[in-house]
Amino acid sequence: MPQIHGLMARFFRPARFLFFALTLGLATLCPSMVDGASRKPHLTVRFHVEVSATNRDPFSIPIKLPSPPRNIFIESSSSLSERQVDFFNPFPAGDGTWGGVFHLNPSGRLTLSNLTSSNRGRSLVFYLGNEKLSRLVLDIYIDGTVSDGVLPIRRGLTWQEAELLKNKFPAPKSLRQPE
Repeated sequence: MPQIHGLMARFFRPARFLFFALTLGLATLCPSMVDGASRKPHLTVRFHVEVSATNRDPFSIPIKLPSPPRNIFIESSSSLSERQVDFFNPFPAGDGTWGGVFHLNPSGRLTLSNLTSSNRGRSLVFYLGNEKLSRLVLDIYIDGTVSDGVLPIRRGLTWQEAELLKNKFPAPKSLRQPE
């Protein structure tokens, strides 16, 4: 029995016991702190670059673009994501869907500049997703270098998606339009 008593004495030292009790109490009383702060819908923004079909990466993904219909391969890892987005400004598109403009942070600006200068003539494919699914919204033809960090999405978003993006990536107060 002395071994168990020695183990119990080490475990129930006041500082360790207090830390353990507080951690357990917080985990049971505040589950939102444990699983990521809040229950807002998780929204992912991903931009993937088209890769050549002849010398493609073994980890590239084949996809079918809807408009115009064609089969391409894209990089499996995204080139840009929501981590590089500063803010988003939505606007109604002419076809009944919504579009918007992503304004990128300095890291995103540099990535976009490098990406567009080295991939002219290819597509940049925009995916939008949540916890349950991800959908291809639009493919953007890369025709030149974009160095200002502004990435327009001309169409393809629903009103709900545009609102979610606007709420997740709000524009600075100085750039907001009066409502």
